[in-house]
Formats: sequence, structure tokens, C-alpha cells
Amino acid sequence: DLSTCEGTPIAVFGTPTTEAGTYSMTFAADNGCDSTHTIILTVLPTFSTNASVGICPGDSTEVFGQTVNEAGEYSMTFTAANGCDSVHTITVVQLDNFSTTETIDNLCEGDSVAVFGETVTESGVFQQTFTAGNGCDSLHTITVNFLPNITTTEELFICEGESVEIFGQQISEPGTYQETYTASNGCDSTHVITLTEETFSGSAYIFPPCPSDPEAWIVYINTNGNGGPYTVSWNGNVVVNSTINNIPVGDHTAIVTSANGCMYSVNFTIRPYNQPWWGLVAGPNCNNPQSGEISIQTEPTDETLSFSLDGVNFSETPLITGLAEGAYTLYVKYGDRCVVTEPITVPGPESFSLVLPEDQTIKWGESLAIEPTTNVGPGASYQWTPAASLDCPACEKVIAQPNETTRYFLKVTDQNGCTEVDEMLVKVDRKVPYYVPNAFTPNNDG
Repeated sequence: DLSTCEGTPIAVFGTPTTEAGTYSMTFAADNGCDSTHTIILTVLPTFSTNASVGICPGDSTEVFGQTVNEAGEYSMTFTAANGCDSVHTITVVQLDNFSTTETIDNLCEGDSVAVFGETVTESGVFQQTFTAGNGCDSLHTITVNFLPNITTTEELFICEGESVEIFGQQISEPGTYQETYTASNGCDSTHVITLTEETFSGSAYIFPPCPSDPEAWIVYINTNGNGGPYTVSWNGNVVVNSTINNIPVGDHTAIVTSANGCMYSVNFTIRPYNQPWWGLVAGPNCNNPQSGEISIQTEPTDETLSFSLDGVNFSETPLITGLAEGAYTLYVKYGDRCVVTEPITVPGPESFSLVLPEDQTIKWGESLAIEPTTNVGPGASYQWTPAASLDCPACEKVIAQPNETTRYFLKVTDQNGCTEVDEMLVKVDRKVPYYVPNAFTPNNDG
């Protein structure tokens, strides 16, 4: 008898055979007769076994000693007890993780809800992982949406002393008022009204006219407050840029209307035209011939005045210095509207007079008080020479006691460095009177 494993051919009488059965062949025996040989072929079965293993995403398992983390079929052949192959096949199945979602709506701001055992008060996405029936993860996601409470605002203005209806009541006190309703989403809707009382202050900036047109006054109405923009009108007409032109002399009232309809009065007066400036000059001193000045004095005015000596380079400083004696033209600019001119003369250094007394004659040994006549101002200095026979050579008045005829000089210097000099002669009569006796006493005593 022969046997073979299923699927494995075996030679039977020289022919590969895979099927079980009885096979015979006749041969010639040694005695010349037929000899029949019979073979019974038995086909032994092969074995095939199967197993299934499930893995979760990201996990792995061991198959035939190898780590496997992907789905598929894995086989290995062993030898069965009958000596044939035994094939064992393991199918690795990729199991699914589960993901479920949930949305919680219709919550209002300020409410709360329990999510996975925790109290939640703000919108957000919350997740927690469980173990599903297949042993893999089951991720549950909850989206929580809190609807906002709605707040609307409104600002109301009232004129001074007025009131307005707020939530069914007449209110005159500035402040914040609010009331809460239920909005269409079921949450709170709060309406907030801020009530403000208008404040206003106004003034008139009056700009003098150019001398060529002394009636063309210009007034700018300055407005300050919380109700702008403002509209300014005068004599029933709205003015542009809050500026009123060509206003006559007299009392006037400008009407200011706020954006909220409140009305205010700004009073001002236009007086007859007077030139709002004049120049004062100071001549140079004797030490510095370029030290003359022109000082411009101004009346109070809202106009910006600027000054120049060349009509090109203007300055708002009302003092021009570094001038020599001579004639100049003073240019005065009224803002950007006009320029007026005025001739002005810077005089030379101020002079003063100095006169000493006429020449005098004194007897030898006498003294003489000398007092000059002068109109020099305070702060002048005095220098007498020669000084030897004078009691105070740096004083205005001196006492002279010369032993011989002497010519005295006085130099006076004022605060501007200007000087004057005068002189006088003091003659000394050196004749000494003597007495010649014409009688004698017996004892010579006189």
C-alpha cells in the first residue's frame, strides 16, 4: 500500500498520481505467466485551521512570533500527526474606535450645565474617552453653546433744565438707566440709556479791522462743550466757520445751536476803531551805536500781530533791537489779512549839559566849594582832576584847597556811556599881609 498527502503526487507504476484508489499492472512472471501487481493508494488529508484577532487603531498583536499592527491574513505551515501539512491562518482585523458627538444649545450667559461630571459655564468643546463593546476607545464629544445676553446702548442729550422720557418715566437727572427684557433667543436683553446734560461755554474773539477799512470788524465765535458740532448764526443768518464778518459798532448776540438742538447766546460788543498798537523808540547809547530799540506796545486784542522793518521777515515779538540812529519803516501785519506801515525814527544818543562855575580867586590857605550845574540822570559817574587838592574827586560836589593856581577838570559819564567835560580855573593869591611896628616898649614886650 502507498499513501501520499493531499495535493502531493506520488509515482504509481511510474505515473505521478494524486488520487486515492487501487491501481494494478500486469507483468510477465519468471515462469512466463502473467503476474498482476496491485497498489492501493491512500491520500492522506492536509489540515487547515483559521483564527481571527482584532486590534484597535494604534495597537499591535503578536502573530507567529512577529509584532503586527496592520490588518491582514498571516499563515504558517506545520507538520500534522499524519505527516502532512497543517496550515494555520490568522486574520488580523482592524477594529474601529467609536466617536460620538452631542451639542447642548439654548443655554444663556450666566447659566451652567454638567458635562462629564463637571460644571460648565462657558461655551466650548469637551471630550471624554470610554471603552466600547469591542474593547477599543469610544470618544464622546459634547459641544456646549451659551447664547449671549444682549446689551444695547443709547445716548440721550438734554438741554439744561429739560427732561426726557426713559422707560416710561420723565428723567431730568443725568446718569445711566437700564431695563432688562427677554430676547428672541430666550436670554436677557438689557437696554442701557446714558443721559447727558449738555454743557456749553462760548466766547467771542474780536479781530480789529485793517486801517483801510475801519468798519470791517471780524468776530470768531469760540464754542466749547459736549453738544457739538455747533452751528453759529447772527442776525438770523448761519455763518461759515463760526466767523462773522463786517460787523458794525455796537452790542451784538450770536446764537449757537448744538447738534442736539440746544440753543445758547454769546454776547459781544464792537467799539469804535482804535489802532491797537504804537511804537516807542530808544536811541543807542554812546558806547554802542547799534543799541537803539523800537518797542511796540499793544492793546489787548484777539488778533495776532507781527512786526518787521523790511516787510519780509515778521516776528510776533514786540521788540526790535540792534538799531542805529536813523529813519525806519515799521511794518505791522494783522494775522494774514493786511499789513500797515508807519515811519518811525530812532534818535541819537541822549545828551546832557554840564557847566562849572566861572573862574574863581581865593587867598592862599582858603578853600572853595565847587558845584557843577548839570541835567544828567541818576547813576552818572564823576571824575575830578587833578585830585590832590580835592576832598572827594569822585563826587558831584567838591571842596578845593589848592596851594597854587590850579585848573580843575570835571568829566561826567551817564548810564549810556555818554560823557561831558568842563573846566574852571581857581587862582590862588599868595600875597601874605605883614605888620611893621612904629614904636617899642622899654622892656621890649611889644
